[in-house]
This record gives sequence, structure tokens and C-alpha cells, in this order.
Amino acid sequence: MESDRLFVNDVETATCAFCPYGTAFTAGDRILIYDEKTVFGRQVRERPAQVTAVKLFRSTGRQITLDLVMVSDNECRKIAEDSDLTVGILMDHRAGAKNFDPKRPPVVVYFAPVTE
Repeated sequence: MESDRLFVNDVETATCAFCPYGTAFTAGDRILIYDEKTVFGRQVRERPAQVTAVKLFRSTGRQITLDLVMVSDNECRKIAEDSDLTVGILMDHRAGAKNFDPKRPPVVVYFAPVTE
């Protein structure tokens, strides 16, 4: 687990993170998950995790797919919450938007905590 890390809303409950410009992570990688919750003086919290899946994210502005499979509204909300974003931001991250880089397509990284 060198310097590979993801940032999420809450390390205690997050299971995924939206990466708007892709990632080099693959299933099986061990990484660090960070959040910036204020805990006794603005401590940054971290947790070791193992990547369980990396899924290609696509949005039409109305529907989100992961690896070309449509996802439910509940899954969209979970991705947004874990990533400290809104569903609207996820929906707006689509081909043609000014913040979209087709050379580095967005993904959602799924992970599980590692106890050491």
C-alpha cells in the first residue's frame, strides 16, 4: 500500500468512490481510503481497503450505467453519498461536458475494508 488512495465522505461507511478521471486501480489492489471528517481537531481519517471492482461509469444525463449495465436510483445515491457528491453532479459528468476527459473515462471503485 504505497501512496495509492481514494477520498470518500466517511471511511466508516463508504464502499465505493467515483473517480472522474479514471484510475490505475484494479481488483485486488490494496489502497488507503481517506476522509476529512472533523474528529477531535480536524484529523484526517484513513482506513486500509482492498479494491473489489472497478466499473466504467457512463451518464446520459438521465441514466447512469456501470460497465454498460443500468444502475438503480438507490445505487446512484449510494455512489454520490460515498463520494461526497450529489446525484446531479454524477449525472452531469458525461461525454460532451466541459469537465469530461474522453482519454481518461470515469470509473467507480468498489472496495472492502482490510483488517490488519
